[in-house]
Amino acid sequence: MVGYKAPKFIVYKECLSELLKCCPVCGLSCAVTWRVIGTFVAVTRHCSRCTYSSKWCSQPMVKDIPVGNLHLSAAMYFSGASFSKMQRVFAAFRLQFISNSTFYRHVQQLLQPTILFMWNVANPPLMLRVF
Repeated sequence: MVGYKAPKFIVYKECLSELLKCCPVCGLSCAVTWRVIGTFVAVTRHCSRCTYSSKWCSQPMVKDIPVGNLHLSAAMYFSGASFSKMQRVFAAFRLQFISNSTFYRHVQQLLQPTILFMWNVANPPLMLRVF
């Protein structure tokens, strides 16, 4: 899985804003737009002076799924952590978090099928021979 073993960081929006507010070409202040999906943030910036434009994403995407959101769902599910308790921890820290529908969709569509697949690979059904 993309980025599973990579270190991850908590980044404050103000610090990220400071890093991305100026155009790297002409130094003028850029227009910045933010898109947040759970723990994922995409920042698009446009410079009106030199027409510089860029998009930065906080984590890789696999198809249309932010990988960090999926990693968070997997970490909670595989460790037995309660979604509601994790939600309270993230809320107390004011960290962006995934919705319960996202968590349960990851569990049903990706995590449980993966567990079943791996179980079947490790424990193939016995073949009965008829004589």
